[in-house]
Amino acid sequence: MKKSIHLPYVLGFLLLFIFFFLLAAVYGEAGVKRLDQTVIDAVTAYQPHELTRAFIVITNSAARTNEFIVLAVFSAFSILWRRSWLEPVILGICLFVIRYGNAFLKGVYERKRPSLHRLVDIGGYSFPSGHAMISIGFFWIVILPACETG
Repeated sequence: MKKSIHLPYVLGFLLLFIFFFLLAAVYGEAGVKRLDQTVIDAVTAYQPHELTRAFIVITNSAARTNEFIVLAVFSAFSILWRRSWLEPVILGICLFVIRYGNAFLKGVYERKRPSLHRLVDIGGYSFPSGHAMISIGFFWIVILPACETG
């Protein structure tokens, strides 16, 4: 039985990929800097303490240690319940490539993090977002098998 991936999911991924490269091409423009400042102003205008704590937990959940714990749990689930080892291998490779690809791209773009009103002190450059790249890669690999048809 041949499996295929739904075309809308592939197109959606390609559109996100194209959007990233377009954003990367114009990230230094004055309009993008104004947009950054507008978003920062809007977000910092209303900051309930509970929401701040929730976002700090979300931020910390994507730490490298937690990433490997989630990979181990997903792998165990996939191997024991689904009897499939392919998704964990692909996910492991994907996370490795994304982690080091992100570090490479940060070195290429060298975009400094916003300096005002930091809630979590983190070093390094801000673009592209490691959290966003890892989340997209992780959920793409986890959700992709559900999108297959037979």
